[in-house]
Amino acid sequence: MNEKKLYQQKKQAQLDEWKAEVDKLKAKASGASADAQLEYYRQIDKLRSTHEVADSKLAKLKEAGEDAWEDLKAGVDSAWDSLGSALKSVMGSMAALGGKQSDSDTRGVAERTGAAMDQAAEKTSDTAKTVAEKTSDTAKTVAEKTSDTAKTVAERTGGAARAVAGKTGDTAETAAEKTKETME
Repeated sequence: MNEKKLYQQKKQAQLDEWKAEVDKLKAKASGASADAQLEYYRQIDKLRSTHEVADSKLAKLKEAGEDAWEDLKAGVDSAWDSLGSALKSVMGSMAALGGKQSDSDTRGVAERTGAAMDQAAEKTSDTAKTVAEKTSDTAKTVAEKTSDTAKTVAERTGGAARAVAGKTGDTAETAAEKTKETME
């Protein structure tokens, strides 16, 4: 099994594990006070959103060619670090409060967790921009190479049509048409 495939499997397993952790947090939040529940569910929704972004990055990595996936790997790693940090922050804040929180405790936890989530979103956005730039550069290179190849083929085909025309006494257009009919 190649390195790309192993890397994808490792990241998918970790993503699945984190999804299970988010589901556990949701169940744990249901036992908190009403104010705390609102805040926890808000943070859990942010985690789910960050999870979806990470899942999307993994899907793009899976679609990437062998030479492009190395470039995407750094971005995926950064998104994973951000998601892992945000998840630990939410889990830590819920464990610290242990279901016995005051409104001021809940606000403090919300502020710390919100800051961690914002940092994760910012890193994910930066990673997406980097991936888009690298993908665009790769697409431009492919387009340039394709264009060069198309020009070379056109030049060679035109030369071949003129050579055939010279030997048969036909015009280059007639020779090109005959060549086209033969190829079909």
